[in-house]
Amino acid sequence: MPTKTIIDKLERADGPDRVKVTAAMRGAVEWLRERGGECAAAKTIAGGRVYLARGEIGPFQPVTIKKLIEAGMVERVIVSQMKAARYRLIVGDAALRARSQGGE
Repeated sequence: MPTKTIIDKLERADGPDRVKVTAAMRGAVEWLRERGGECAAAKTIAGGRVYLARGEIGPFQPVTIKKLIEAGMVERVIVSQMKAARYRLIVGDAALRARSQGGE
């Protein structure tokens, strides 16, 4: 199912399943989809956080990933005990199911 379709379904859902998808969220989903649907978090020297996929830095803020997780569109995958994490785009009906089950 195309990203646009799943975003539209989430925006049109009834009741608590309805999601307000911002332009930043939409852009982050497209960026992830174009790079295989996964990214890794990395800390910067200044203490910030960036998201890397296929050698590119994601053009969005950590709050955007947080909102995507809350919306059930992205899942956080813990890779090791050293707090390393990957983020995976949830596509199709799986995103709708994740949203109805409370996100993460």
